[in-house]
Amino acid sequence: MHLSALRALAGGALLAVLLLALAAAPAHAAELQLRDDPRAVIAVSAFGFAEGGQFNLTVSRFAVHTRRTANTNNFVGLLLRSTSAIEDDTMEMVEQYGLCPVDARVVRRSDVVLDLRNASVPFNYVHRVKDGEAGYWTGYLVNCNQLLTMDDVERAEDDMDMGELRPVVVDLDLHYTAVNPPNSLLDIGLAPMPRVYFIAAVYYTVILGKFVHLLRVPDAQVLRIHWMMLAFVALLVVDKVFVSVQYYSLSQGVDAKGWDWAAYIFTFIKSSLAVSIVALIGAGWSFVRPILPAKERKLILWIIPLQLAANVARVLLETLAMGSMGWSVMAGFFPLFDLLSFLLILWTILSTRRHLLEAAAQDAADEETAKAAATMAKLKLWGWLYVSVVVYLYATRILATFMVALLPYTHTWVAEVFAEGVSAWFYTVLGYKFRPCVANPYTEVLGSDEGFFEDDEDEETPRERPPQYEAAAGARCEVEMGPL
Repeated sequence: MHLSALRALAGGALLAVLLLALAAAPAHAAELQLRDDPRAVIAVSAFGFAEGGQFNLTVSRFAVHTRRTANTNNFVGLLLRSTSAIEDDTMEMVEQYGLCPVDARVVRRSDVVLDLRNASVPFNYVHRVKDGEAGYWTGYLVNCNQLLTMDDVERAEDDMDMGELRPVVVDLDLHYTAVNPPNSLLDIGLAPMPRVYFIAAVYYTVILGKFVHLLRVPDAQVLRIHWMMLAFVALLVVDKVFVSVQYYSLSQGVDAKGWDWAAYIFTFIKSSLAVSIVALIGAGWSFVRPILPAKERKLILWIIPLQLAANVARVLLETLAMGSMGWSVMAGFFPLFDLLSFLLILWTILSTRRHLLEAAAQDAADEETAKAAATMAKLKLWGWLYVSVVVYLYATRILATFMVALLPYTHTWVAEVFAEGVSAWFYTVLGYKFRPCVANPYTEVLGSDEGFFEDDEDEETPRERPPQYEAAAGARCEVEMGPL
């Protein structure tokens, strides 16, 4: 593949990461305020239009603080461009070559260029998407004072002093709205999402009922983390209901801010609780050790704040206007915090597996066959947990983002459905493996081997059963639960 194509693919994937992060906040409208902004090109809007769609734009404040520049092009204005994430080379032209994207020799026939230099404020513009213009439209604020024209590139060969270029800062107040026919505020690629989230809410409601039933089974081993899991599934139901209503309201042309904030809040709580549960299970709390050793406790105390920071960054991404300085900062922090928290979770799982290996080796040396078999069962489970977290992370954070970049603009919802499906699979299987039931061999806490557990008094501990009992009881647990 050509190098420029690879760069375009990487750029498209990065944009797709941000678009996927904004799934709960379709960019149908925004109020953008910029003050003394020196950036050359800023993406300020992104929306998938069907034929008959409409883009309304109002500039209520505009000012350029001019400084001496050697550039022959002092254009400052807006560029509206219809293209896919992969085909859009606007940022590549700027970052790699320093070219002004509205130069006469690089601008496209389908581009809409709005020159703000001599425009009277307030400036209003309405673009109606005609036949053949449907597509994924991205809006850019372009400040060519510190960029080059093709003439500048040719003059550079004649020793033009590039050091004479000076930043020219811009003040701008911009409001835009995007509407699809008949009166939908949803990106055309997200049109099926109200139904998708409603189906997800129904599915998690069924799971919630099943989990409540398991908690009420006589003699079931119910640990504290099971109550956390119950709270998480309940939050999942509420979250999917709110997001479904949010999307449905937008599809009917209603910008219901109350539903938006309800969705943001429950998504924040749900995501934070999910990572906390996976981290605690990965560290073996309640299932392998009645209390976490100091090292694992420190890791958990790192994981939870990192995920909280990632969720704060996500909410800010959904509420700040695209293109603002704060939005750009959060766009960098969100994937970083999210990735770091999951890497620490993988570390806790590997640490638990190492402890289980040591316990299995000790049991084998002591010729405690039944106990060694029980430990090996847990070892296999934590091996499964590690692989599952890796698959979940790869599918929802990498594959789904590439799907957004590669899919046609009318089918970006497929990436959302894929991520939702993988998440549902992960939550369901995790809950199944660590479910509360009678003598589940996976949820039996190991005996307190010296040197393996620390400070294990005054903690909840399930009733101890002889290791020989685990196989038969585990089979009965499988019968009670039924196949997955």
